[in-house]
Amino acid sequence: MAVATSWADINGLLTVARHWLWTSDEKKLLHGTSWANAHSIVREGFDHRTCERAFYGAGVYFACAACKSHQYTCHQHKKCCECNHTRTLIIARVALGDAYIATETRKNERRPPLRSDFSGMFDSIMVKPGTIK
Repeated sequence: MAVATSWADINGLLTVARHWLWTSDEKKLLHGTSWANAHSIVREGFDHRTCERAFYGAGVYFACAACKSHQYTCHQHKKCCECNHTRTLIIARVALGDAYIATETRKNERRPPLRSDFSGMFDSIMVKPGTIK
């Protein structure tokens, strides 16, 4: 953690923070889960290591559409269903950063792909609505 000890340090930290805020591409998105998992998320935060279904790589999944997030709220049936289990949608502020736009599934991937200019990996993966390979 950075500690500012002078006005110059504070201004430097603010410059970094402003840059991060402008480049983070923060969105308000939904995460569908069970009631029990929601309690765990509140206590411990989102954890990509608990990912079970991963069409676009291991990670924590969010959606802008409630109907998409709802598909992940029943952990008994592992699909969208109409059973009487309690369901939970979490509204989260998500920093996407420099997102890769997926054009196909990435089931066995553990990390986002490299940028085409080899300047490092993308920060996240985004999938547009519609059919995908």
